[in-house]
Amino acid sequence: MVGITRRIAEMNKTFFSLCDHVIIFRHFSPNDIKYLTEFLGREWATVISGLEDFHFLHFRQGVVTQYPPLTLGVSESPNPTQ
Repeated sequence: MVGITRRIAEMNKTFFSLCDHVIIFRHFSPNDIKYLTEFLGREWATVISGLEDFHFLHFRQGVVTQYPPLTLGVSESPNPTQ
């Protein structure tokens, strides 16, 4: 099951708590940050609002890991077969 939302504070807490993996991008809304810190911990509040573009947090089994943007096989060659 996959769930995507822009207003995470409106997501049902049961759904969130049943997720094996949660990917979190930057949030500015105080309600969204409050909701997320209930699961991640208050120490992540400033991190959540300060994430750079495309950086994200991965929450799994109570552990939060911060990641830079993913790159998917970007080739420097104009011909991707080379």
